[in-house]
Amino acid sequence: MACFRMCLKTAVLPALTAVSASAQPQPKKLSDAERKECLATGGSIGIMGLLGGEGCVHPMPDAGKPCTDGSQCKAG
Repeated sequence: MACFRMCLKTAVLPALTAVSASAQPQPKKLSDAERKECLATGGSIGIMGLLGGEGCVHPMPDAGKPCTDGSQCKAG
C-alpha cells in the first residue's frame, strides 16, 4: 500500500498533470491575412466561443430591425 501511494505521487500524478496541461485546446488567433479580409469586408474582430478565440463578426443586413418570428429576420 505504501508503494502504491509513493508510486502514485512520484510517477502517475506528475505525468497526468503534464499531459492535461499541454493537451488543453488553445483559443484561435486570426492571421494577419484573415484580419485584413475581415475588416475589408465590413466585419470586426471579436472574441467568440467557449475558448475565447478570435473571429470575424459581420452584422446581419437586417440588424436592429424587429421581427416576431424566424422568417422575418435573416439570422432566424
